[in-house]
Amino acid sequence: MIMEYDDISRFIGSQLQIGEELRCGFRWGPASVTRVMDEPGRFILMSVETPKARADIYVTRTGEIRLFINNEEVARSHRRKRKNT
Repeated sequence: MIMEYDDISRFIGSQLQIGEELRCGFRWGPASVTRVMDEPGRFILMSVETPKARADIYVTRTGEIRLFINNEEVARSHRRKRKNT
């Protein structure tokens, strides 16, 4: 069964108990979710940090996502090439 976005947000909303709010994010269980940098029109950088690891999510203006865990790039989305028609 594939859940629709509204179903997922209702489920998460019913389960979500966010703890302490931070200046640019929030603490959720053992994780801190933080907006690190925002350059309007260029990129967004956010992080999820626990006592054992840190994940940085870099989103470009074109929507490409790059994922770094403990400062090592582990994943990158690829833009789809448009077919010339």
